[in-house]
Amino acid sequence: LFVSTQYESVPTVPVDTVRNLNNPTERPVMYTFYAISSKSLRAQNKNKAKLLRAWSMSWSAAGWEPKVLTMEDAQKHPSFKNFQKAVTQIQEPPAEEGSEQYYFFMRWLAMAAQGNGGWMSSYDTVPLGITSEEGYNLPNYGTFTSHEQNSHSLLSGHASEWERVAQKMMEVVSARSTIDTFNDGQALTHMRDSGLMSMIQEVSVTSYPYRSMGIVDCELVEANQAAHLSYIDTQKAMEAGLIPPRSRSHLVLDLMRHIQEQCKVQSVDDHDEGTTTD
Repeated sequence: LFVSTQYESVPTVPVDTVRNLNNPTERPVMYTFYAISSKSLRAQNKNKAKLLRAWSMSWSAAGWEPKVLTMEDAQKHPSFKNFQKAVTQIQEPPAEEGSEQYYFFMRWLAMAAQGNGGWMSSYDTVPLGITSEEGYNLPNYGTFTSHEQNSHSLLSGHASEWERVAQKMMEVVSARSTIDTFNDGQALTHMRDSGLMSMIQEVSVTSYPYRSMGIVDCELVEANQAAHLSYIDTQKAMEAGLIPPRSRSHLVLDLMRHIQEQCKVQSVDDHDEGTTTD
């Protein structure tokens, strides 16, 4: 995992762990983007690294090969300098280099730069009903697709589609960055709603799929591809008494175990002795 020397003292995922994540296999790939924000507290960055590890374990157990993209990947894109210039002009929320907003935009460029297209999720999004078979054949003939209504936490598309999205986003950010509140999600929604870019919007991502504390709604699990366990949704689920007050990394592991125990879902690793998870 690429870590700038500026942040060497900040805890992150061990290099060996990420190297193992990036070994090529016959499994379909689920990408995510990870970077350490210089604006976040040390404890926050440590919790994010733990959540990344839990994300990796969840997708691996579901039969996917999790791969982590970083700023190294974004910087390989030929439009990086222009994209960076446009993004850092955003005033609200501030998107100066090293901020979370900056990295939210850079994930699009990193995904386009890797050149293979495919699936990408945020690292607080874990698999539910999605199968590894779906990873081999992109939905909607590879047309760029957002699988969550608002947060765009699960995305898919051919390589050319990811490149198209990155270029269109750069155009939109360049035109609007200095005039109003703008983040990457709003940019994508604006591109879709204004007709600047054709894309498919699906609704197949839910939040914590619990009926009550520790009791999984297995029908909800089967009906949705993934669960987006955002910070806000986590707080709401705690207030509703659906989950205990634990870190999201622990809650991911709890959810994986509950689903396997209650919904008769067998981990791929349970019957694939040739595949191991660190």
